[in-house]
Parts: sequence; C-alpha cells; structure tokens
Amino acid sequence: VDRPSHSLALQVVALVAIVFHSLAFFAGLKGLMGIMFRDPQRLRILLLYQIGEMLVAVVMFAVREIEACEELHRLQSLRHVSSDTGCGTVRFFLLAEFCIHECLFTYFSYIIWSL
Repeated sequence: VDRPSHSLALQVVALVAIVFHSLAFFAGLKGLMGIMFRDPQRLRILLLYQIGEMLVAVVMFAVREIEACEELHRLQSLRHVSSDTGCGTVRFFLLAEFCIHECLFTYFSYIIWSL
C-alpha cells in the first residue's frame, strides 16, 4: 500500500490554493481594465481576490504549521541524513514566510482599496 507523501489535509488545502490561484490571472485582468477605464467595479474584483488570497494563505499556513514536524521527519528519512534543523526552526521560517506574504498582500489590498 502506497502512502501519500503528504497528509490529506495538506493535499486538499494545496488543491484549493491552486484552484484559487488560477483565478489570479482573471482578477489581474479585471484590475488592469479597472485602472485603464477608471472603473471601481472592476477594481473591486481584484480587491476581493486579494482578500481571498490572504484568507487562503492563513489556512495554508495553519495546516503547514501543524504538519511541519512530520514533513521535516519525512524529508530527513527520504534523504537519509540527520540535520541539525529542528522542528522549531522549520516553524519559524514558515512563520517568517507567512508574515512577509501577508504584509505584502495587506499593502496591495490597501493600495487597491484607496484607488
């Protein structure tokens, strides 16, 4: 019996994130058209996408944070190496990545909202 490389929760959240990210192209086009034609209705679509992206990132962060130790153990067993990198270090870098992402997208949302 083959075990999946990731947990079911992580696979589902990753699938939802991929589907949601596929909407980015269309939201970006709507935003571009909204800027070109000075149409606030089209800019709202881009703003809604930005807010949705931040919500998807929160859920993805929560699932990745919960499973960080298991993922680290799995990667170390695949490479057959023991690293000094601990679970706390992995969780810290996940938190740092999440904070940078959320700060940028919050700022982008503020810019779009102020237009």
